[in-house]
Amino acid sequence: MGESFVVVILRLSFVSLLTAGCASVSLQNNLQQIRKKYKVSALGGALLAGDEIKVVEVVGTRTYRGTEAVTREDRFHLGSCAKAMTATLAAVLIEEGKLKWKTPLYKIFSGIHQTHRLTTIEELSAHRGGLLGNLIKFDNGRLLKRIANKKLDPKLDPKRGRQILVKQLLSRPPKFKPGGRFLYSNAGYVVLGAALEQVTGLAWEELMKSKIFEPLKMVSCGFGAPGSENLEVPVEPWGHEDFNSIRTESVPPDFFADNPPALGPAGNIHCSLSDWLKFLRAHVQGHFGTKNILKPESYKKLHASYPGQDYTYGGWIRVQRAWAGGPALTHAGSNTLFYANSWVALNKGVAIVAATNHGNRAAMKATDEVIDILWKKYYEGTK
Repeated sequence: MGESFVVVILRLSFVSLLTAGCASVSLQNNLQQIRKKYKVSALGGALLAGDEIKVVEVVGTRTYRGTEAVTREDRFHLGSCAKAMTATLAAVLIEEGKLKWKTPLYKIFSGIHQTHRLTTIEELSAHRGGLLGNLIKFDNGRLLKRIANKKLDPKLDPKRGRQILVKQLLSRPPKFKPGGRFLYSNAGYVVLGAALEQVTGLAWEELMKSKIFEPLKMVSCGFGAPGSENLEVPVEPWGHEDFNSIRTESVPPDFFADNPPALGPAGNIHCSLSDWLKFLRAHVQGHFGTKNILKPESYKKLHASYPGQDYTYGGWIRVQRAWAGGPALTHAGSNTLFYANSWVALNKGVAIVAATNHGNRAAMKATDEVIDILWKKYYEGTK
């Protein structure tokens, strides 16, 4: 499967509005129409306005040829939309005094190449660390295979895998001079996660649970493909591999249904749509000056663009949109088997998410249309 969530599509335009006739049809029917149009098995969307989750709706089945219906509590893989959670975790630890945004890597890791020594935490979070974008291209994919093969290393767990990866990545010069130019990099976010582990002694997964999921009551969150491979009947949506529109295969949630666990900080989180909105609600509240897991000034930092680019310090793209009344944060993510899509209209206090258990271009278009309908029916339509 390779390093699949590098397929994230950083869309900088909001989808066109649908016909006015859609407003008179129920949301569930709207989603069913979109689902059938793009031939995805499960499709869902949710909208938050202010502190309130206004709507959560899902339609379809957990597998392409199956009959088990999805539910509002089902979990979807977020892909690179989870980068915002890793960046938020970094901000939490910065507030705790474990490190600073401008802490250089030489103060965290030993034995690194001199060109990486002054790379900072904020450069990693804003994709300015100079690290390559696709790990499968590093050493012709040998490093990726090394951190995914427990037979070669019985002690291999996600944290150890990240230690191995960081040692190899940072022992060689970066692709570009750190700070010099933007290069979207999953490797950079894995190094960021490993840095958080290094300063706390705890695995990134443990930190995510204790610092993000538990305080925000995101009870459905987990890592890797949702569901259990030991059950004959799927209890969560399975991802799907689409072969050039010729055939579609459901992929059970085994080891091959996601990227190697060591790559988690770049995007291997799954959760329900409601829990995803709980995370975004914290950011909306922070934008309006409310302290929750972070102080307002930390949210301001996370929502700010690195100078000279649209990408923020916090794992989003920041764009100006008239419909949003100013700045909007957006990100999409995919492990090629799922697709997740998010928009946050900061000044209006609105967050909208959509997801499906397919990862092709049709899935991207389907989630765009879901977000458009949610905006029209549950925000604009209530004004």
